[in-house]
Amino acid sequence: MSQPHKGDSLASENILYFNYIKTFPMKPFSKIAALLFILVAVLHMARLVKGAQLMIGSHQVPTWVSFLGIIVPGILSWGIWKESRT
Repeated sequence: MSQPHKGDSLASENILYFNYIKTFPMKPFSKIAALLFILVAVLHMARLVKGAQLMIGSHQVPTWVSFLGIIVPGILSWGIWKESRT
């Protein structure tokens, strides 16, 4: 029976670490970012459904901005979610 080498335990620890990374479902900060983008999209959708007016200072924000506020964060959220799961 041969003696284990000093580097063997380090190699097995690295394998366990990389297997953990592969099986971990999603990076936590990516998940948080994706959820925040979804929240922004849902809030813009609620604005459109309720017909609420949004004022920034003395200027009224047009409703077409909320259409962009649904599409852009939705695409970003989907992209972050998809990228972090690979």
